[in-house]
Amino acid sequence: MDYIHRTAIEVIEFVKSHNIEIRFSSEDSFRSELVDLLSIYRTVDQIGVNRVVSFTREDMPSTEQ
Repeated sequence: MDYIHRTAIEVIEFVKSHNIEIRFSSEDSFRSELVDLLSIYRTVDQIGVNRVVSFTREDMPSTEQ
């Protein structure tokens, strides 16, 4: 998780320095531990993204036929 946090901060700060809207997405987040998701959401919120988008298991299309 440390690598993910450091990379997210680095990328977000770079994008912010170019005055571009930042949307942070946690696609496939249902595979992650809740505590890890909350931690990364807290981090990106603190450094100032414009929008956080989260996908849950319910958002995924059904593969059952």
